[in-house]
Amino acid sequence: MFDVSFFELLVVGVVALLVIGPERLPGAIRTGALWFGRLRHAITETRSEIEKHIGADEIRRQLHNEQVMASLEKLKESRAALERDLLNYQTSINNELRDATIIDQSAEVTHDLPPADHAHQHLDEGSDAVDPPHEHDKHSKRPNNTPSAADTTPKPSPESH
Repeated sequence: MFDVSFFELLVVGVVALLVIGPERLPGAIRTGALWFGRLRHAITETRSEIEKHIGADEIRRQLHNEQVMASLEKLKESRAALERDLLNYQTSINNELRDATIIDQSAEVTHDLPPADHAHQHLDEGSDAVDPPHEHDKHSKRPNNTPSAADTTPKPSPESH
């Protein structure tokens, strides 16, 4: 309120000591403090009277209530957003579970089918009997009845090692 430094207070005290004198200075300080207290009390009462007349307490309460209501609205919006997110997550999880179930069911159906054996189909259809393809023949591009280099090459005996 008042910007008074220690040096200024010291100057006021020395001047008061010189003007009033050392005998009456303590009484003057008490009287000044009493008047200062009364002035402060009067200002406080006047402020509360004015606030009462203009309804400042009611305005403060109303402002506080508005702030509380605004924070409640924010909380409701946050809650609604969280509920939407949870519903979206629940829907996506349900969709993923449904898709996974459909995939598992289709996998079970394909596992239940018997494997196709091409050699037996040829025999059943009445075609010429053909040797079933050998494992090493699957990767080569030569006809099934020509010998491969591995078939004509002599194999070393285990004793020669």
